[in-house]
Amino acid sequence: MTEKDLENIICKYPELIEKGLSIEGRQVCIQGKHIDILFTDRHGQKLIIELKKGVIKREHIAQLLDYEGYYLTPDDPTIRVMLVGNRVPINFRKALDHHGLEWKELSFVYLHEFLKIKRDYVFLKLFEQDKSELSAHSNSNEHTEKSNEAHKPHPHAPSVKGAPRLNKATSFDELCEIIRIRSKYYPTNFMDLLLLENKIKQIKLSEIVRAYRKYAEPINNNDFKTVRRVKDHIKFRQKNDGWIFSFEGDPSDPIVALEDYKKSISQE
Repeated sequence: MTEKDLENIICKYPELIEKGLSIEGRQVCIQGKHIDILFTDRHGQKLIIELKKGVIKREHIAQLLDYEGYYLTPDDPTIRVMLVGNRVPINFRKALDHHGLEWKELSFVYLHEFLKIKRDYVFLKLFEQDKSELSAHSNSNEHTEKSNEAHKPHPHAPSVKGAPRLNKATSFDELCEIIRIRSKYYPTNFMDLLLLENKIKQIKLSEIVRAYRKYAEPINNNDFKTVRRVKDHIKFRQKNDGWIFSFEGDPSDPIVALEDYKKSISQE
């Protein structure tokens, strides 16, 4: 798979980046510089995508900073720039978050699962042509998850400075971003992330529990060791936080996904 193939996939499915995007162009020349993809977001802001195949490297971040400084002007100070790659190492994630720079990780495994759900057999052939790459990245993702676990504090650790609070979200998209940030530090929010990602994966609750267990064992956390415990957590989120979930299949072991968010008056 080439970087051009990744660009084709994202242009066909801009929801991989975020909801409400409309494409303005590809390989667009702005002020003498070529950008990979140009979108307009749901608020009417321009979003520049700098796309990199494989692992994000230090020089890619430097390029992102260069682009941001180049395109931001007094006439248009709201233009967004986002770095997108197949893997964003944890140290770069933390640095980008700290400096308020946007990034998106689209692993080959995630893309493969997404395209299977979409039944897009044209793009799926790209993975069939290079199964070794998918296998390599699958192993790499597993290794990355284990490495990330070492950076997560004990579940009773004090609040991470600067970590945004869930009740500060004013929209579903903002809630999703907060969940992704907090999932790096808090086991409960890692479960929230699994429920959010299940919009794409569409796996049963028992499988989500198994996925959580792989994450939880190294840090000795047993918050969600049963399906019933996760169901209790979902009920809590529905009642107290205004989260909206979808349920499909067997009620005893359903496919559950976080679908939306309704901010209540008590949260404001």
